[in-house]
This record gives sequence, C-alpha cells and structure tokens, in this order.
Amino acid sequence: MRAIAILCVTLSHGFLAQNLHNLIDNVFVFLKPVASLCNLTWHFGLLGVEIFFVLSGFLIGGILLRTLSESEQKPLGWSHLILFYGRRWFRTLPLFWLCLGINIFFEYALRERIFTLPTILGETFFLNNIKEIHVDFMPESWSLAVEEWFYLIFPLVLWVGYLFWPRSKERVFITSAAILFLSSLVLRIHGAYLPGSDFVNSQRCAVIYRFDALMTGVFAAWIYMRFPRIWKDKALICALLGILFLGLGYGGLFTWVDSGITISPDTFFAKTFRFNIISCGAALLLPAASLWKVKSTNGLTSLISKLALYSYALYLVNWPLFQLFMTPRFANWNSVWWKALILFFLKQILAYLLARLLYYSYESRITRLRDKLPLWLGLVKKTT
Repeated sequence: MRAIAILCVTLSHGFLAQNLHNLIDNVFVFLKPVASLCNLTWHFGLLGVEIFFVLSGFLIGGILLRTLSESEQKPLGWSHLILFYGRRWFRTLPLFWLCLGINIFFEYALRERIFTLPTILGETFFLNNIKEIHVDFMPESWSLAVEEWFYLIFPLVLWVGYLFWPRSKERVFITSAAILFLSSLVLRIHGAYLPGSDFVNSQRCAVIYRFDALMTGVFAAWIYMRFPRIWKDKALICALLGILFLGLGYGGLFTWVDSGITISPDTFFAKTFRFNIISCGAALLLPAASLWKVKSTNGLTSLISKLALYSYALYLVNWPLFQLFMTPRFANWNSVWWKALILFFLKQILAYLLARLLYYSYESRITRLRDKLPLWLGLVKKTT
C-alpha cells in the first residue's frame, strides 16, 4: 500500500494524465472517444497522500497500543512519551530538514528567490498551514505538517488522560481518538461554510481539518490489536468494501460533462465527507494487506519493497526534481510529445535513484541512532 501511495504521488507530479493524452492523440488515435478517462489520473497525488495518512495513523496507533499493553507491567511515565517523540522525530525530521535546505538553495539558484526568516522557520516547524495553506515553496510539506502535528498532539492527549484516569487507559485511548476525529471533522464542516474556503487550499491542506484521516488509521490499529480474529476472518469482505469506498470517494473527485470526464466542482461534499470515504476505503484494505505473504521474491516484489522503503525520501525529492525539468532549457523537450514521454520516465527513474541514495547515505544512518535513545534517556543501563 505504501508503494502504491508513493507511485500515485510521483506519477501525478510527473503529469501522467498529460502524457496519456499525448499518446492517444499521436499513437493510439482509436482511443480518442474515451480520451477523457485519462483525466482520472490528475488527482492520483491526492489519493496517495490520503493512503499515507491512514498508514501513518495505523503505524502510530499500533505503537501507542503496544506501549499501553506494556504498561500493565511497567507504569507509564513521561519518559515513555519523550522516547516516543524522540524515535518519531529521528525518523522524520532529519531528512525533511536536509531536503528543506536543498529546496532553499535551489529556489535561489534557479529562481533567485530569497526567503525571509519567518518563512523558513514556518516551513521548518510546520507552521504554514495550520488553518489554511501558506506554503511559498516545497509544497509537499503540507501533508508532513499534518502528520507531525498528529505525532505531537495525539500522544500528548493520551498521556494527560492516563495521568487523570490511570485505571481507564483503554477508555482514554478510544475517547481521545474519537475526540480528535470528531473535532477535525466538525472544524472542516464549519470551514466549508466560511467565505473563500476551497477544496485545495483550505479543507484538504489545513492541519486542523485533517486529523480524522490519521485517526481512521488509529481506529484500524485498535481493531487489529483488540479483535485479531475478526480482522483476519473479515479481510476479504473488508477489501471489497475498501475498493468500493475508494472508487466512490476518488471517483467523486470527477464529474461528467459534454466533453467527457473532468474535475468536479468545489462542492460541500468534496470539502467534507469525501475525505472520510477515501480514508475508510484505505483502512478497509489494511486487513487483506496485513495478511498478504510473498511466496517467492522476484523483480516485482523486490521493486514493491524498495518503493515502500524509499517512499519517504521519494516523497520529499520528486517534486523539486521534477520542477528542474520544467525550466526553459527543457522547453523543447516538453513541447514534443515523444520527448515529453521520455522525460516522464526519466524523471521517475531519477527520483527513485536519488531517493535510494538519500536512504542509504543519510536516512537509514540517522534512523539507526534511534536505538540509542533509551540509553541516552536513562531508560536502560549501559552494559559492558
């Protein structure tokens, strides 16, 4: 699912729809009557990000639930919360800050843009899209801001709840998740009525409106941990429902006009409940995905695992890399359909190779330092 999500993002950012149209116009001309179907790929990036949100919620929900189970033997303390933050931020922030610095350099080198300190600090600490998006560069950071604020707020709410109700940890977990889910949904519904609100810059990209997507993954983790038999036995029917929900939610992004399929208008449904349908669809695929076993390793399964492994780096590098190919020096290539198609595949390959380089030379090395956090925090004693 992680590999599918990152492919949705990179294919969308690489203008898959435009290249498909070019192929039909110049090669597969017999498909022109259904050429508008290519427009269905315009929002692949949105679909990929929504899957990432659910996966992140599922991951973090599982980590917190396992910590909750371990606390039956060892009482929960603030050191556990600090350890959670340390491990999460070692995983996400170093690579993000490295790519942020590279983006600042490229914006100056390619566009002669010099950013103010507040703008840079806003990007550094994910402050530019709390209520609505104000991202001057590195536009992919909006989704990372949603996740980072989720990582900060949800565990903190849990720990405060555990302090006041130490004997009701399970109830605190469910209540906290439900409160964050409903508050995000209610705020998004309220925001949809505000003057000037729109699907992209307000409801989709604002931190306060998107926690329910991650909480959907948290609820899935709770079901997985507490009802494993139901999770396993109902995997097939959940997968079928998940495909149906994703089809309804993602398909709702488009509408039919005289010229064919096009992006749908900015409706109230688009800005509110459509997000929940897509999130539920992704979550319903998790039981079947968790039971999937690789019987033999081949080129396809290896590629899937590598895409999943490099997905974070690939998410951070694909957009700025693709923008390099939109500069005037590539204008001739972008104006000729077959050259543009070559560039499309070249961009995908280069993004993959760059993500691989970043993963092995930087990301994985930084991530391994997380294993030393318990020692640094004094949670374990150094052995000789």
